[in-house]
Amino acid sequence: VATTIMVGRNDWGELLETVLSQKSVILHAQPTVARGDRKTIVHHEILTRIHHGEGRHLSAGALLPLAEQLGVMPALDRIILEHIFALPSTRFTPPKIAINLSPLSLTDEEFTTWLFAQLQRCADTGLQLSFEFPEFRAMQHLGLLKTFAERIRPMGHTLGIDHFGQGLTHFGYLHSLMPDYVKIDRAITNEVHTDQG
Repeated sequence: VATTIMVGRNDWGELLETVLSQKSVILHAQPTVARGDRKTIVHHEILTRIHHGEGRHLSAGALLPLAEQLGVMPALDRIILEHIFALPSTRFTPPKIAINLSPLSLTDEEFTTWLFAQLQRCADTGLQLSFEFPEFRAMQHLGLLKTFAERIRPMGHTLGIDHFGQGLTHFGYLHSLMPDYVKIDRAITNEVHTDQG
């Protein structure tokens, strides 16, 4: 059975270099079900793992700070998306998947040109993608994400906010961005359950 482990900071550079050179990522799909009806799947959330030793996996999120620092987020996001686009069209029922994407990748013209072409092909085959951004990232790159949403929505794709309510913030940005959905941060939902208990 594979286990998730923590990796020391000194190993991150080597791991990142391996992932970029070998395009080695592992995808896991986790169904997101409708509230009040666990049999209805809203979409399948894609979780990305990196192989680290025999039977051991590391969350790709651990490499994101270094990838951003080195300016290689577009390359990393493209590798992950290439793995997703290579999956059979019948892999998901319903054909809807959610994936995290770095706003920094959207500043790369070569990446966005490639991505929009791929998204049009997905639209033609009926596969719908939801791109999720953590709330604090969305607020940092509001204009960029608004433009991105305007381009993907006509193709049937959507934009979501993850970890909603994690920080102390006003919610005016939601009116400006108009995300298709928000995922409330677990700390808030846990607190609500505790208060109700």
